[in-house]
Formats: sequence, C-alpha cells, structure tokens
Amino acid sequence: MKRIVYLMLLTIGLFCFYCPAHTAQKIYPYRLVYIPGKALEDMDQVELVRSIAKTCSERGLNGIAFSGFFDRLDLEPTYNFKNLREIQRICEKYNVELIPAIMGVGYNAPILAHDKNLAEGLPVKDALFVVEKGQANVVPDPAVKVANGSFEEYQGDKVTGFEYKVKPGVQAFLDTKVFKEGKAALRFEKLDSLGEEASLVTQEVAVHPRRLYQVSCWVKVEGIKSPGDVFPMLVRGTDGRRLQFYIPPLPAEGEWRKAVIGFNSVNYDKVTISLGVPGDRNGKFWIDGLKIEEAGLINVLRRPGTPLVVKGEKDGAVYEEGKDFAPVRDPVMSLLFDHDWPSIKILPGGRIKDGDRLRVSWYHPLAIYNGQTPVCMSEPKVYEIWSNIALLIHEYLKPKKYYLGTDELRMAGSCEACKKRGMTVSQILGDCVTRQEQIIRKLNPEAELLIWSDMFDPNHNALGYQGKYYYHVDETFDNSWKYVPKDLIMVCWYHEVRDKSLAFFDSQGFRTIGSSSGDLNVARGWLESLDKTPKACGIMYTTWGADYKILPEFGDLVNRKK
Repeated sequence: MKRIVYLMLLTIGLFCFYCPAHTAQKIYPYRLVYIPGKALEDMDQVELVRSIAKTCSERGLNGIAFSGFFDRLDLEPTYNFKNLREIQRICEKYNVELIPAIMGVGYNAPILAHDKNLAEGLPVKDALFVVEKGQANVVPDPAVKVANGSFEEYQGDKVTGFEYKVKPGVQAFLDTKVFKEGKAALRFEKLDSLGEEASLVTQEVAVHPRRLYQVSCWVKVEGIKSPGDVFPMLVRGTDGRRLQFYIPPLPAEGEWRKAVIGFNSVNYDKVTISLGVPGDRNGKFWIDGLKIEEAGLINVLRRPGTPLVVKGEKDGAVYEEGKDFAPVRDPVMSLLFDHDWPSIKILPGGRIKDGDRLRVSWYHPLAIYNGQTPVCMSEPKVYEIWSNIALLIHEYLKPKKYYLGTDELRMAGSCEACKKRGMTVSQILGDCVTRQEQIIRKLNPEAELLIWSDMFDPNHNALGYQGKYYYHVDETFDNSWKYVPKDLIMVCWYHEVRDKSLAFFDSQGFRTIGSSSGDLNVARGWLESLDKTPKACGIMYTTWGADYKILPEFGDLVNRKK
C-alpha cells in the first residue's frame, strides 16, 4: 500500500514539474537599461551614463541601450565625439555593454537635421492658386468657415452653431467678462469626469478632399498644468478618424496665446472641429476666435519622392519650375503651422500671367503630439545617411549589438516615393528594416540587432485602429512581421498584452526582450511572462522620464535576488 501511495505521489510530482504551468525562474543573458535620446553635448547625459553604468555593475545589469541622437552623428562637432568617447570609457570601466540606438524611422528628428525634406508627406491635390501681381497664392476652394467662431451669438450659456457634448452652465459657460476679441468667449471647467479624447463642443465644416487646412483659436488657462494630447482642438472625419494629433503649447497662466494646428482632409468633404479636453481637468480654460482656413505651401516637401506640380486650370498645361515660376521653398520649414506659407513667384517671360488660375499639388508633413515627424522609408538619401552613421558608429564604438528605432510609425507610405513602389506599407517597412540590417551586417556580420516590436505585433500597433488605418497611415501594418529577418530580437513594451505579444513572436521564431517601465510590479509581471516564453532572452528597464531611482531594486529583481 505504501509503495502504491509513493508511486502516486511521485507521478503527481513529475506531472507538476513537467506540466505547462510550471516555469523555471531564469536569469536572462540580456539585462538592459534604456536611456532615451539627448544631444551628445549635454554633459548631464555623460554623468547620467556614469551613474547608471555604476549601478548596473553593482546590481548585475550588463547593457545600456543608448539613444544619443546618433542619426546626426556625422554633423556633430569634435567636442561631442569626446563626450561619446567618455561614455564608451565609462561603460568599459564598469563592464557594461554600450548598445547604440540608430536608424530611427517613427521618431527621427536627428536625421531631419540633415534635410527636413526627408520627412514623410501627405499629398495635396489640385489646390486653387490665383496669380496677382506676379505671385500665385492659395484661394479657398470651396470657401471654409467656422460659423460663429467668435462666439458672439448665443442664448444664455449656449453658443449658436455648435453642438454641445457637455452641459451648458455647468461645464461650458458663455463668458462676457473674459475674452480676447469681440465681446464674449467660451469658458470650460469641471471636466474631471471626461475621457482624454472627449469633445466639449463641435461643429461640422465642409472641406475639399486632399487639401491642407489650418485651424486656430486663442486660448487662456487658469489652474491647468498639463495640456494633454487633445488640447485644445480636435479634427475628425465623418467616420470619427482623427486627422490631427499635434499638441499646441500650453500658454502661461493669465495670458492669451494663439494655438494653431494643421490637418489634411484626406478623402473627406466634411470634418468635425471640436474643442477638446486638456490633460489636467481640474482647472479652467477659455477659447476665443476659432477659425479655419485653407493653407498654402507651408512646410512644402522638396525631394524626388514629393514632386510639386503646377498646372493651368483651363488647359491642364504643366508649368516648369525655374522657367515659368521660381524654385519653391519654405525658408522657415519648422514642420509646424507657426509661420506664413510662401507664395509661388511668377518669372518674367514665362507662360504664367496675372489673373491665371492654377491647380497646384504638393506634399507636406504633419507633426504629431509634441513634434514627432517620421521619415520616408523609400527615399534613397535616408539610407545613404544611415550607411554613413553606421560606419561612424562602427569605427568609434565597434558595438556587438545595435538598437533599431521603428516604433510608432504614425505616417508612412503616403508620398510618391512610396506609392510608386507598388508595395503595401508592411512590405515597405519590412524592406526598410532588412536594408538596415544589411547596412550593419556589412560592417559586422556577427552583430545582434534589437528592435521595438509594436509595428510588427498584431496585438499592438500592427493592425492599427479596427484593422483599417494607423494615425496618418491609410492602411495597417498587417503581416509586417513576415517581411523582416528572423534573427532580430523583438523588444516588446506593451505590458497589458505582454503574454500575447511574447507568445506571438515566439511562434514566429523571434527572440524577445521585455521592456519594463519604472515599476517593480510591472517588472515582476514581465518576468513571469518571459519565464513562460522559450525564446525570451532578456528584460530592459525603460523610462521616458529619466527616473532611475528603483534601478538598483530592478537589478536585484531580474537577478532573482528578491
């Protein structure tokens, strides 16, 4: 009897040990820290690396993924290379591997330092320009207007011409004592019960498809510290798709500031303009002078893949730049709607005459949130720059690992350079990453490549919104994971879907790393999920707020000392 009981207990024990629910706690070979980008001339950055590298050496962390604006490295002055050498020496001293983050696509202000025209662009088609006194300027076609945008017509607290999504007299007020122009403004307060993309008041406006528009208003705040990502204006298509994501700067308390955004109407002939909810919902704010106008050649992109076409409205004659009209450039090119747009200057002796009506097509970027502007993945000059950067990095650092930046591609595949390839945006992305790997492999065949996972993850950003589009991308990145090399290490960073993401990439043959925010409970969750993932090889401490206070405890945790 005892022998039977013993055998039963042994069987149960073996089953529990080998069953899928049993996972061994691992110490992963890649135990990393991510340092987000700052310019190399920032001496605080050097000292930050010194502090983090020392902590890493003391707490069993063995690598720093470092984003130092490397995609503009060939433009850096000599003294910045000294800082890079010092960062390298610090990592060598503490026996911590330095992993450079290069070749950004979704976030790449550094590569735009070479040429802002390398930004991805949306098309404007056949906007109307009229020639007067030797210059052609945009003319609204059709005329556009926000009705009662100065809020002078109202009944009680309700302004005429707007649909209210909040309660007049409770959350929205007509203010005749505080205003910027005219005799009234709209005031909002007590918004703490609303979601971050909620609209306060809305108005539908007729527009023309594939045109560029600018929306502006005056803003004043009281007791609001954070503008949030929908402050103070939203523009949506008739199906609810957001057409702009830029965050206008928050004015100083007590002053009026003009907030300006731009949007491309894409395929819509009507849009809804809304006043949105700020991130800090505890204060109050005022809006006055809400306007819309059709915009001209502001931030016009001039590169082979974004052609400018000027033709006659009557006969369709295509006019020649340099003969019929002067070369067109935006001398400011801030990538924001914060300056006047250039006119088309008509050249003497050319075919264009005063009074002519022109139809003009061009491409423009749109900054997203705090200024994110993706680069074009189809423009050859981008790869020339990346090749030069990779060579410099190889010569100075000789890294064994590289970090590729391809996360959150919120604009892609829309310019002529992309369209003429006849590829899906997933294939364009896959080709881009494959070429990035080839650039690095040419310098170091044994190098390992880490990459953000979200644009290759059907559980994250790859399928966009309802499988239809992603921000300013008119399609999704479905199947993008099929077009990239399998030896990439996918760094997964969406904690809420980590089990699905890790399992997915494991099934596709990719190794994985979990990117954990600065929270020990989050790190524990990642470790539990990684332990169930056969091809998992690491975990990375990631913070965008330079918060490394718990890094020592994180090191102990991932080394299984806690």
